[in-house]
Amino acid sequence: MNIGASAYTGAYTVDGEQRLTMFDVDASLEVTKLTFCIEAALALQEVAADVLNKWGGYFVGSYRLVPWLQPYVMLEMVSLDGAKSNRGVGGIALYPFPDESKSQRLKLEAGAVDTGGKTDFIWIAQYTLGF
Repeated sequence: MNIGASAYTGAYTVDGEQRLTMFDVDASLEVTKLTFCIEAALALQEVAADVLNKWGGYFVGSYRLVPWLQPYVMLEMVSLDGAKSNRGVGGIALYPFPDESKSQRLKLEAGAVDTGGKTDFIWIAQYTLGF
C-alpha cells in the first residue's frame, strides 16, 4: 500500500499579489493481480476579484489477467470554479513487451462524460512509449 500527500502555496503573478494554493492526497493498493488507486486534489487560485475553487478526484480499479492484458474501470469527478464534470470509463491496457518495458502500453477506453445535463460518449486509443 502507498499513501501520499502534498501541498504548495505561493505567489503566481508577477506583482506577487495573487497566490495559488494546492493540496493533494493519494493512495494505491496492490493485492496480487488486483490494483486500486484513488486521488483527490484541491486548488485555490486568487484572482483580482475572488478566489477560484478547483477540485477533482479519481478512482481506478484494475486486474492483470495475464502479463500483457489488464482490464480497468475509472471514475473521475472535477469541479472548476463550479463547472462540474463526471466521467466513467472502462478499458483494457495491452502491454506488448511486459518483460522488457513495463511502461509501454496501448490503452483502449470507452465511457461517458456528464457535464451537468449533457452526456457525451467517448472512445479513446492511446499508445504510451514510456514515462
